[in-house]
Amino acid sequence: MAARMEMRLLCMGANMQLLIATITCFPEFLQNEILLILLTLNVAATLCIHSTDLLLLVTVDQSILPSLWSIVMAINDESLKNLFIIGCIIHATIINNNTMANIL
Repeated sequence: MAARMEMRLLCMGANMQLLIATITCFPEFLQNEILLILLTLNVAATLCIHSTDLLLLVTVDQSILPSLWSIVMAINDESLKNLFIIGCIIHATIINNNTMANIL
């Protein structure tokens, strides 16, 4: 049981490093409201320790992410589109990391 918790905490540390690298490379994530919402979802995904938490987050994501994408498309800013896609890829990576940590 302790090894499982250690694996989950190591995964959380790796995900936090991914978030810090994202903010360092793309400071726009802190300046734009839409990207800030996506960053908040990434932080929430990082803090999910249990599979039930991940299931709840993914359920919420199903309504939030398409709505955010439609707003991004309406704004029609190419750099915002690219950053949103990068944020979604990071979000999926964090969820995959947490899922793998729960499996291992």
